[in-house]
Amino acid sequence: MSEEWNRDEDWGAQQPYGKPPKGDGIGFGVASLVLGVVSVFLFGCCVNYITAVLAVIFGVLQMLRNRRKGFAVSGIVTACVSIVLGTVMWIGLAVNLKDMSADDIYDSFYNNINDFYEEQYPVDSLPGDL
Repeated sequence: MSEEWNRDEDWGAQQPYGKPPKGDGIGFGVASLVLGVVSVFLFGCCVNYITAVLAVIFGVLQMLRNRRKGFAVSGIVTACVSIVLGTVMWIGLAVNLKDMSADDIYDSFYNNINDFYEEQYPVDSLPGDL
C-alpha cells in the first residue's frame, strides 16, 4: 500500500493567491467624484467648501497614484464648480444686503411671505365663511 501512495504527487491543491497588482484602484477617484457632487448640492451652505477641498485632495491623490484618472478629473471639476457657485452666491448675498438693516431684511422677508400666501390662499375663498 505504501508503494501506491506517493507524497510528491500533486493532489490538485489550489495555489495561494498573490497580491493584487498595484495602481489599478479607483477608490480615491470615486471618493473625489462623490464629494464633488455632494459639494455641488450643498453650495448654498459653507459645508460645500469642506467637501470640495476633500474632493480635490482625493482627486489629486488618485491622479498621482493610478493610471485611471476619469473619476478624479470629474471630482475635481465638480468641486471647482461648487466653489465658484458658492462664492458667487455669497458675494451676491453680501452685495444685496450691505445697505439693509436687520429690520429691513425681516420686514422684506415677512412681506414676501405674506404676499405669497395671500396670492395662493385668498381670504374670500376660505371654506366655512359665514
